[in-house]
Amino acid sequence: MHEWSLFLFTLALHISAGGILSLTLVDRFGTSGARLSEASFFCVLAVTGSIFSFAHLGDIPGAYRALFNPGSSWLSREAWLVGIFVCTTALCAFQIWRKAHYRLFLSAAACFGILATFASSSVYAGAVTQKWQSANPVMEFYGAAFLLGPVLVAITRSGNGKDLNILSAVFGCGVILFVLNVGLSGGLHSGALIIARFLLVAIGIVVSHHALASAKSNKLAMLATFFLVLGEGLGRYVFFMEIE
Repeated sequence: MHEWSLFLFTLALHISAGGILSLTLVDRFGTSGARLSEASFFCVLAVTGSIFSFAHLGDIPGAYRALFNPGSSWLSREAWLVGIFVCTTALCAFQIWRKAHYRLFLSAAACFGILATFASSSVYAGAVTQKWQSANPVMEFYGAAFLLGPVLVAITRSGNGKDLNILSAVFGCGVILFVLNVGLSGGLHSGALIIARFLLVAIGIVVSHHALASAKSNKLAMLATFFLVLGEGLGRYVFFMEIE
């Protein structure tokens, strides 16, 4: 696979988007507000992913041209949405650090993160190979966001039952998307990597379930994150390997 920069960019972006969405819901409906450590982590992850995306460009000085066609190009829309997502996430973290009003920036970051994920999936929806035409990139990308985002937030929410219930709802959406994606893929995928991806994500889902239902969830959430990152990483590797 030659698309390592896109592999790292999309995975980091989608995990960050899922994390900010989860953090927004916990902040709005949970028992405690967003924390600087959480917002800063997802901001750094989004910035890091954006940096990886530049490595894919053959003409970095001319990359600005990608911004000029948002009316008809999903790549251009993705560039704008990712940029706004990174900026609003950074502003949210800055406001939390200042102990100032941050919820508007947090909500905006969540919206733009979800939109950026959709734009990202739309870039590849028309470019996938025959093997991937029955498996929707939207489910692939949102599945990773909704699985990993809430589990990462759960690491810092140990013992908070109401917050964990909210995170469980987001995680449940990720599980549904993962199952649908596997079901729609049917027999199109085979081989050790696909089997390993399925097993790793399945283990991650089981461990995450216990983490989100436990009074002491942080260690289990970290273990679940390990399995989910490996599993989704393998899935993303296969995705980019097959569209080359």
